[in-house]
Amino acid sequence: MPRPPEAPAAGVCRSPEAWPWPVWVCSASWLYAAAASSSSSQLYPSRQLRPSERGFRVSTPQPLQQRSQTLSVLRFQLKTHPRTAGLYPLVLLLVACNSSLPAIDPVEIGRLIDGGQAATASIELKNQLQAQPEQAQLRFLLGRALLELGEIAPAEIELRRAMSLGQPAATVGPQLARALLAQQRYEQVVEGFANTNYADAGATAELRTLVATAYRQQGKLTEAEEATADALALRPEHAPALLMQASLKAARGQSPEALALVSSVLRKEPQNLQAWVLQGQLQYARDDVEGALRSFSQALKIRTDSVSAHAALIALHLARADTSAAEAQWQAMRAVLPNNPRTRLYEAKLALLRGDAKHARNITVELLRVGNGNVELLLLAGAAELVLKSPVRAEALLERAVNASPQAEVPRLMLAQALMQSGQYHAAAETLTPLLQRNPPPTFALTLLAQARLMQGDAKAADQLFKRAGAYQSGSNEITIAAARVRARLDPTEAQFEELRKLSRTDTGGTSDLALISAYLARGQSVQAFAAIDALARKKPDTAEVDELRGQVLLKQQKLDEARQQFERALQKNPQHYPAAAGLAGIDLAQGKHAAATARFEAMRAQQPGHLQASLALAELQPESPQGIAAAAQLLKETISAHPDLRAPRLKLIELQMRSRAYTQAVETARAGVVALPRDPALQEALGQALSANGEVLQAISAFGQLANLTPSSARPHLRVAELQMAKQDFAAAKAAVRKALSAEPDSLVGLRLSAALAVRDKQLPQALAMAKEAQQRHPDLAAGFSMEGEVQVMMGDKAAAEKALKLAVGKRDASEAARQLHQLLLSGARPAEAARFAASWLNQHPRDISFRHALAERALTREDWAAAEQQYRIISEQRPLDAQALNNIAWLLVKQDKSGAVGFAKRSLQVSPDNPAVLNTLAQSYAHAGQLPKAIEVQLRAVSLAPEMGSLRLDMAKFYLAAGDPAKAREELGKLSKLKASSLAKAEAEQLLAKLESRP
Repeated sequence: MPRPPEAPAAGVCRSPEAWPWPVWVCSASWLYAAAASSSSSQLYPSRQLRPSERGFRVSTPQPLQQRSQTLSVLRFQLKTHPRTAGLYPLVLLLVACNSSLPAIDPVEIGRLIDGGQAATASIELKNQLQAQPEQAQLRFLLGRALLELGEIAPAEIELRRAMSLGQPAATVGPQLARALLAQQRYEQVVEGFANTNYADAGATAELRTLVATAYRQQGKLTEAEEATADALALRPEHAPALLMQASLKAARGQSPEALALVSSVLRKEPQNLQAWVLQGQLQYARDDVEGALRSFSQALKIRTDSVSAHAALIALHLARADTSAAEAQWQAMRAVLPNNPRTRLYEAKLALLRGDAKHARNITVELLRVGNGNVELLLLAGAAELVLKSPVRAEALLERAVNASPQAEVPRLMLAQALMQSGQYHAAAETLTPLLQRNPPPTFALTLLAQARLMQGDAKAADQLFKRAGAYQSGSNEITIAAARVRARLDPTEAQFEELRKLSRTDTGGTSDLALISAYLARGQSVQAFAAIDALARKKPDTAEVDELRGQVLLKQQKLDEARQQFERALQKNPQHYPAAAGLAGIDLAQGKHAAATARFEAMRAQQPGHLQASLALAELQPESPQGIAAAAQLLKETISAHPDLRAPRLKLIELQMRSRAYTQAVETARAGVVALPRDPALQEALGQALSANGEVLQAISAFGQLANLTPSSARPHLRVAELQMAKQDFAAAKAAVRKALSAEPDSLVGLRLSAALAVRDKQLPQALAMAKEAQQRHPDLAAGFSMEGEVQVMMGDKAAAEKALKLAVGKRDASEAARQLHQLLLSGARPAEAARFAASWLNQHPRDISFRHALAERALTREDWAAAEQQYRIISEQRPLDAQALNNIAWLLVKQDKSGAVGFAKRSLQVSPDNPAVLNTLAQSYAHAGQLPKAIEVQLRAVSLAPEMGSLRLDMAKFYLAAGDPAKAREELGKLSKLKASSLAKAEAEQLLAKLESRP
């Protein structure tokens, strides 16, 4: 499986698209670094800080105080005597602790921070604040010093306190924005500062540039360009804004223009360190390695302790696979920045490259312990855990990276790879899906998702994804493969497939083999596909994934015994390969071997206690009885204890508690999850849902408000609020929530649908139709908008227009719902023959549309066409052997038609859905139909015990007792039924039976 190239760590990138962090903001790495490493002189190297920026009032300069003079003398003496230079911080600390000395001078402190001596400044400030804790000026300066030292969270606290104590907003605002940026809290930067204006145009320009950074990080290039233009309108020569403009042009593929902008800045400000770093990045992106080296080296000449310049050079050497040069540069970095977190970070990275993953892990654990970890650190820690064969820990770290920067590309790609390696193909696909919304989407995301779909058995989806990959980019081996895949798809001749075969013969990684396999499978050429799998197996004889893939293909063909052999072979190679175990368990369940399926996962847990996926699977397999639910809950609680930093077991437990109506417990579990993982959107949403189910509506709305803060570009939290408001009958508030949803995510189909539904409720059908049209414009390739129009046109009484819209819809993607609507429309128009022709045509083109077949079966049930319903359910059960509803309904229909075989289907349904009262009832009826009344009574008693309030179950219980010749027990059951809230039909039938019983002698 291909891996993405290692991301250079400090200003070096191969693609302009990959620059998530403008270099002038901070001394950051090329990818996700903390802004704290830089100093203000690095941020604005070509000018002196304004008095307001240094943290003191603009007034007549005062003479230096005695304390400052003392410090100046000490500095001179210590700096001119190298042997005593190391004593300077200690002497300074002693002086700072002397409470008899006068107050420190903010000018002097500002110079310390600007001169790279933020640690010294922070010592002075902390001691002074012990005597003057409410001094806003000192709080601000301490915030600045902490920001430079990389202590971001404490810096934010001090800056906010300074503002609350009266420090001017124009002074604090830009620094606070930097602190938020360093924590990847881009949404809060936009929300808090996008519309902020100061009397000082320079401060406003500075803030606009920082807002542009936040937009850039979120992938919102247009908004970033607008904010940058605003900054330059205020200050046309504002260097940070010009550098941001250059970065944005590079992101748009305009690297010559970007370089020209940087050059113009350097002509005016030759000492602008970050301009040199950015120029190096641009040069490297254009393969001008020597030029990049010169630029980064010049940055170091300007400031030898520049974190960004050192990091850029290390990353450049690593990208060139020159680890010796990278080590030498790191040694130089350590000499001037021995305690800087980024120095330690690169030590870990180099250790990992040397193969010393344990040392890398020790460093990352230490760095994570002292702080919450920026994204780059989390990625490195996750990579170390993967090397050390600790996929669960890696997954937890990479999940944190994704949650910290949900719009970023690399964290999602790495997490998807980790999930793929552990066989969690569905989760990998969910992780990658947001990246596909970009234009263009990352090519590696497309190829990785194609592989996930292939392993899930969806060769056609893999085929489409390879096609998209080939359409966007060319040049790399993977894209050459994708392009060949596309040509084979468009021109499925032997010549085109030969191109893919040639690529597979030279490709040692296996990507071309997977493309060839998906191509054959998409064409239905299983013999050739298996031959290609065999070729891949010869390249990778020891990997379980090849046998798993062969098993998945056989499973798709319903060759269960052959698939079982392949999955067992995969487990022989890797006993902990979960997908193979899951495949075997699925076959066990399809063959009615529930105990065998359970035993497989128990064996995995025995080999690896706390095995995450096996534990979750075991919880799923517990029966839906009180005992089963309790056992599943206990298992999930143990899994949470074993994996406290993973959300999956917490979400499963909440789901179980919600399903069993233990809403208070679900709230407690969700709250504990939010405390443990406070920035996890899924847990925050689960808390809102649990609160809602528990009747705590206001608290649920508040929880969804927190979710909106975590995911500001998502419509989902606002739509959740809209649902709650609709349940409260507060439709005005629901409309407001939907408006917020569409403002956050204008393309949200659910938002557009809900908006249309609210308009329909208010009888504003033209407005609903307008929403449907907007959905069509935003999603022209999807059926949804046209399906919406069909619904609205029916309400407006224009069935011809509705039919036209639905016929357009069924030609689009995801058209199953539209197909059902069109079929129903034809039937409602008394056109059964045309409806039948459409159904046949649709199923001929979409034979595996299970939803459509279920709809046909349900309609057949409604008109009591038992044979037609049975036919559809049998096809469904063949295509989906574990469809409990289809199996149950086949059994019921066989009884209804007085056919044999009902017991077998009911048993299969019960194996898929253990202790389901409805399925137990069907099995009891099947036994009764087969003349096995004792078994029927035994099973029905079980059904009644699971759902004692269900009147229909007691009615059937009474019938079985009557058939068995036990009228007393029948009368007892009917008496209980009379006290229940049963349907009128059930009660009427019960009264008739009672009357018959009473009339007996």
